[in-house]
Amino acid sequence: MLKDNRSFLVPEDVSGDSYFGVVALGSKEFLLRVVNVRPQPSTDVMSLARAGLETDAELSELLRPYLAVVTRRLQKSLSIDSFLKELHDLLEGIVRGPSYAFVEPPKLSYYEALLQDVATIGWDRVLEVNTDDHGHWNGLHVQLVDSHGRKHAVSFRMDASYPSSPPTCGVDVPEPMPPLQWSPLKPPSLQHAIDQVQAHLETFQDFWDVLDDIDKKCCVLEPDRPTRGCKRRRLALRPSVSIQFDVPDPVLPRALVDVVWFGNDAAVTPLRETLYANLSKWKPADKLRRNLERVLGVRFPSPRTAAKNEFALECGICYAHRLDDRIPDRVCDSANCARSFHGSCLLEWLQAIPTSRKSFGTVFGSCPYCREPISAKGV
Repeated sequence: MLKDNRSFLVPEDVSGDSYFGVVALGSKEFLLRVVNVRPQPSTDVMSLARAGLETDAELSELLRPYLAVVTRRLQKSLSIDSFLKELHDLLEGIVRGPSYAFVEPPKLSYYEALLQDVATIGWDRVLEVNTDDHGHWNGLHVQLVDSHGRKHAVSFRMDASYPSSPPTCGVDVPEPMPPLQWSPLKPPSLQHAIDQVQAHLETFQDFWDVLDDIDKKCCVLEPDRPTRGCKRRRLALRPSVSIQFDVPDPVLPRALVDVVWFGNDAAVTPLRETLYANLSKWKPADKLRRNLERVLGVRFPSPRTAAKNEFALECGICYAHRLDDRIPDRVCDSANCARSFHGSCLLEWLQAIPTSRKSFGTVFGSCPYCREPISAKGV
């Protein structure tokens, strides 16, 4: 049913071979006529197979780029009402702006290929079917399981030329999926695309083994819910001290990493010195967690023995633990204070203090609690 009940098409006479009416859009009303409506043989149902469209000058100008498509849609419509609804939706899109495009439905061969593909891979692996703004099927999400039993949601997006052209692919991995290889020498299919995704997933099995070991056996402060594509971890060492690192090469996830320290100097300096002294003990064959514990001379707190909220320090300015999905990342260097702050909160605080000074993008001032020197980097 049309949202605007001012739109209508009614028979011009008892023969019913032409309809006249209005399509309304906001304050606008456009005149139109559908002609050459014929009854189907041996039925009372009217056929639009040879129908034509006549419009007023303003509507004709609006429909000029789409007239051939609109005429085909009219001739394939099941009823006058369904065509009027489709025409109304098209006009709404045109008025919204040039980003809207009237798209004719894909050919039957497109849907036949998609259905054959899904039958081959199995409907049980399909998580979701996607449609475009016009309701046309243009993609799907498929669940894949890698060789280590991990589940991955993979999205495939097809255009109307599929399977002649390859789909685009999206999957949560630490390195981008290369473009799918689509050779005319090999019959293209969704299974062919899935095989390439599976091969790409196998590249990162050791990366996920290493980070799964960390996620299970350490108190991970950030990210709160790591994705399969995330290479960063921030790990708690004690309530006021944590470290952060990124795995630089997901293909070589056991290599030495650069560590960023969070905590005041009194607590961090001994740990940093121990790490530098023990770098020669790093063993590329061991997992990242074991190497870090060896060179730091510590054992990471385990989720089994320490609650994560023991390390959930609140910001000394906004009094929240998490702000814009970030936890406090700046600590006062005074051992007697050691208050934690979000970098953005501390920066805003220091910028509001007249005695603060700025140099090379960093603002220098005093801790809001102990008045000891503290700094924050600008954006």
